[in-house]
Amino acid sequence: MRWLVQEKKARYIAVIEGNQPTASSQVEALPWEQVPVAHTASGTRHEQRESRSVNIMAIAANLGGTAFPEARQALRIHRRRQESAKWQTRGPRRQRTAGDGR
Repeated sequence: MRWLVQEKKARYIAVIEGNQPTASSQVEALPWEQVPVAHTASGTRHEQRESRSVNIMAIAANLGGTAFPEARQALRIHRRRQESAKWQTRGPRRQRTAGDGR
């Protein structure tokens, strides 16, 4: 990723899942409860109600020495869907994005 950001001056989005324990724990440790929801959307499709919310936070100052040192923002996409009569949480999906390397 350093090559993309430093040499090519590119931007990237890295999806952080549970199979990346170090990066995942770093993103989960961010103070998400203090970050306002940036966007919400809900709708119905395939006979399911679905709701999504997005949180965005700057992380350069928050996470020095992380698995992705070039990262500038973290996004959390929280998705809920309703099957039958009960809400099921799919859990947050966390992503980190890096700036343009400047």
